Amino acid sequence: LHGHPPAEQRVRLVDEDDGGEVGDGLDVSDEAEQYLDDDFTLLEVKAGGAIPLSAGPRDRFAIASVAPVLGGRFAAFGLADLLAPAASVLAVSAEGDVSSVRLAGPGRLAAWCAERPLRVRTGNGRSLPFEYDPKTRLAFVDVPEAPGGRPEISFAHPPHRSA
Repeated sequence: LHGHPPAEQRVRLVDEDDGGEVGDGLDVSDEAEQYLDDDFTLLEVKAGGAIPLSAGPRDRFAIASVAPVLGGRFAAFGLADLLAPAASVLAVSAEGDVSSVRLAGPGRLAAWCAERPLRVRTGNGRSLPFEYDPKTRLAFVDVPEAPGGRPEISFAHPPHRSA
């Protein structure tokens, strides 16, 4: 996992064909993780949970992106067109109703948002168009080149609702 701070708990990798444990290499946050496979299938994994895997034929492989959910509302998967999207995430943060991600370069950013963002902006305040699917809660943003080559994108979320 690239771009995400170490977490306190681990995800157990389980082979769904025979139920045998494969390993424990993926970090999981205290709240939850979002798991995105190569077909953009989204699975939520609670802290201490397991991601089901199938070993399949030896000549096949799959790459999965795992991202911590910040504040229960945002997870940055990285640049979706890369072989390892998470490697493009240099930093991610959440403060109040704004989540930010700094990327290694421009491209198509994939992120999970609990609700449709109010707006998406570059680090210099320029509004960016984005796509949002309310069923999967995935947002996609075409991130432009940035001065210094490290784009920063912020997502403004709807205010938390009081219970």
